[in-house]
Amino acid sequence: MQLSVEAGSHGNVVLYAKWNQLYDIGDVGPKNGWVFFDRNDDKWNYLAHLGDYDYREEDTWRYMEAAQSDLPDASTWMPADIAPFVDDHYFNTAESDNDKIGYGESNTDTVRTYYEGKDNHACYAAWNHNHGLDGWFLPSVGELDALLKAFADNPAARNFTINRSYWSSTDLSWDQGWSMKFDDTGGSVSVVIDELTYQNKWEQRYVRPVRVF
Repeated sequence: MQLSVEAGSHGNVVLYAKWNQLYDIGDVGPKNGWVFFDRNDDKWNYLAHLGDYDYREEDTWRYMEAAQSDLPDASTWMPADIAPFVDDHYFNTAESDNDKIGYGESNTDTVRTYYEGKDNHACYAAWNHNHGLDGWFLPSVGELDALLKAFADNPAARNFTINRSYWSSTDLSWDQGWSMKFDDTGGSVSVVIDELTYQNKWEQRYVRPVRVF
């Protein structure tokens, strides 16, 4: 479809329509993941740092999708072969808005760059989904919360495992990172944050990569 508009002495200007596919939550996204977030949904209006999707903005995105299944192997948040040192491994990804939706990719890049050459940690594992292609990353705790809650009515349909803990890219201190899970205590499924234990960055938890588009 095209539209010709008169532009005075410059002659006519031809405008071409740009068609964007629309997705619903639960649809299969462009990289075969489950769509779990739409920033134009009114329930996310409180996320002032995001705003509504505007196709005219450079490098903009509207949706998030999660890989169709967990990575096969659990990972530690910290490279498992690095001994804990106070201060050296605190990325402050819970400061400001970095724990919220829209910051998982930058969190992942920050951690992965710091541990350059190390491939035995959760941020690298998420980024390396499909061999580092397509922009996959480890979700921030806000993104992980949105992901799990989007499918809390039937986690198994999206290949989630009840009471399995999933890492986020948000850390709280030099030795602690945020993780979440589906909990069925009491007979109903809810989304809960895992209890923060001492040096939990060295504990094995699962990774569900996500990406924006």
